[in-house]
Formats: sequence, structure tokens, C-alpha cells
Amino acid sequence: MNIEKLQKAIAIMNFDGKSGNVYGYDDTVEFYPMTDSFTKEQCEGLAGLGFMPSECGDGWVCFT
Repeated sequence: MNIEKLQKAIAIMNFDGKSGNVYGYDDTVEFYPMTDSFTKEQCEGLAGLGFMPSECGDGWVCFT
């Protein structure tokens, strides 16, 4: 992960300005935005930046 990808992903996750929480664990960072839902294009954009849905389905995870 690099800063440019992280900035782009945060912009997608916070598109509506509702913020959210971030947690770091060992080699992953988990983002839990307050957004109600993401479009297919937003999900594809996050996947292209190296993010995947969290196991609980409420957030996004990336490896560091």
C-alpha cells in the first residue's frame, strides 16, 4: 500500500462526508466508513486500489 492509493481509497469511502473508524492490526488496516452503501463502481475502484470487503461486511481491509 502506498499513500496515493490510500488517499484515493479514503476519498471513495468518505464520498458523502460521514467519516468512520479505522483500526490497525498486525499487517492490515481496516476502515469502517459510516456510508450506508457503495455503488458497484466504487466497490470496483476500492478493489483496484488493493482493498477488499471486511469479513463482517461493514468495512474495507487492506494489507500494509
